Amino acid sequence: MSLQQYEQYEADRMERNAWKVSAEVASRIDGARVLSQHIRCFVSEKPNEHFFFNGEYIKEYNCANEASKSKVPGSGYIEKINKFQEEHYRVGELFMDYVKKGCEAEDGSLCSWCDGRDWVGAPFKRIPQPMPGIENAKSMDNFTNI
Repeated sequence: MSLQQYEQYEADRMERNAWKVSAEVASRIDGARVLSQHIRCFVSEKPNEHFFFNGEYIKEYNCANEASKSKVPGSGYIEKINKFQEEHYRVGELFMDYVKKGCEAEDGSLCSWCDGRDWVGAPFKRIPQPMPGIENAKSMDNFTNI
């Protein structure tokens, strides 16, 4: 084994051990009780197992200026995803909340995803988000009239 092969072997071994240690720590911590709550613990995905196969194009699209965004491969697809997220999600510091019918326009029209033609059952309403640090943990919807 050459020196270069040995260094590559050691780097691979250290990475493999780091992933095993992180999985072990996650399995020990997950579900532990802290202050009458339970901790949820996850291990991030390895770079070669990411959901998006075109991560470099998404980064390039998001960093590009408006004039050059159309030149990025897959720009139409990425633009559609970004528009859907802007219309249907509320993003906070520690949360990402999907809002059904968040795309509703002033005239009441909805996008094809939210129009409800394929929905079977009664329509549902959003669950109010609790406000931390306020007496009795009132929800955000209770503060709209203040």
